Amino acid sequence: MTRISGHRRSARRLSANGGIIGYADPMPENAPRVMTCPAALRPAALRALHDRLPAEQRTGLVQVLHSLGVQNDAAWDGLLVAAHGDRCAPTTASELAGVAWIQQLPGQTACLWIPPDQGAADTPLLRGAAAFVDQRQIPLAQLVVSDDDGYSTEICQAAGFPQFAKLVYLFVDLGIDARRRELSSLPASPPAIRFLGNAQRDLARLERAVEQTYVGTLDCPALDGIRPLNQVLEGYRSQGRHWPEHWYLVQAEGQDIGALILAEHPGLGNWELIYMGLAAPVRGRGWGASIVRHAIDVAARHGAERLVCAVDAANEPALNVYRRLGFVEWAQRIVYARLCARA
Repeated sequence: MTRISGHRRSARRLSANGGIIGYADPMPENAPRVMTCPAALRPAALRALHDRLPAEQRTGLVQVLHSLGVQNDAAWDGLLVAAHGDRCAPTTASELAGVAWIQQLPGQTACLWIPPDQGAADTPLLRGAAAFVDQRQIPLAQLVVSDDDGYSTEICQAAGFPQFAKLVYLFVDLGIDARRRELSSLPASPPAIRFLGNAQRDLARLERAVEQTYVGTLDCPALDGIRPLNQVLEGYRSQGRHWPEHWYLVQAEGQDIGALILAEHPGLGNWELIYMGLAAPVRGRGWGASIVRHAIDVAARHGAERLVCAVDAANEPALNVYRRLGFVEWAQRIVYARLCARA
């Protein structure tokens, strides 16, 4: 349910044609040079990126690569390579000092893929990534990693990607027996709450409802003002299989008081609670639990094996709601991010 789905402006710049990246602050003379990956070297660079990533990240990268295709030139604008020594451009895999990819995503966000330990190439590549997102005016670029993946908080912060948040990943089992057990113990939705599906039919109304839920939120509050709501919703829409009927406005006494957004991940047996939130004046009434219960019921009725979500670790009230409803933690992730508030 986290608002992270996907930058400070600076004097750094990035050439558009495979040229060397320039910085406002000079790098040491012997630092590897960073540039956009030449098309001929793209397969070797992607192989090197895959092989140097932590094992868990490789699976995600493979899924992305299969969906994009290596020949999709527009997708590889953000594929950066570092060359050993004073070479203007590497021509073979053996000449790659390091590699990184800024994957541009719907909703004006980006995901950074970069191995954790590439020696002298670490800082230049991270700074190259920062230069890329600044030049493209991408408001939110993030690197999501595990505690034990080996990333240096100090290096990431110095290069423009400070630690932004810690996420807790949760799931609830929706198998037949588990569903009977869980649903029998869950509180019933209060009669006062209504769920209106197909909320995107009136986008302006949905945006107003979601905006209300951001007021005083403990869920990644630093994201306030970073992107307009239409970009936020575009990012939500791109996650998993989009079911318009399962984008809900939550109503009480005829007023919109919250939102719930669900998506399916076909082939995995998962549904995801992409986002849920309540307006500040109606928090503390137990209605958050009722919204989550509705999400569980919807996912179970569609045959999901489990419902998953991610929560800001600082959002203890939300974590307590999920735990009471049978969710268990399966992972934590650190988010390093570069943010740039819109004008």
